[in-house]
Amino acid sequence: MVETINCDFFCKKNKIKKIDILKIDAEGSEINIIESLSDYLINISIIYIECHSKKNLKSIRDTLAKTHLCIKNFDK
Repeated sequence: MVETINCDFFCKKNKIKKIDILKIDAEGSEINIIESLSDYLINISIIYIECHSKKNLKSIRDTLAKTHLCIKNFDK
């Protein structure tokens, strides 16, 4: 068991207004993290995401398309 907190809550609690680079490698929980930052995404300049699920990748891309441009997608 691992205690987790919402990323949006973490940023607000620590008065983080802007993130230059966010790296997400959460072994399947990437979409949960992105969704938890939905109101904050505009304040993140660059997001690197490692995703192993095509279903999750589509959800992530759909969510991020509102605020970010996908530069490179490496597919095996």
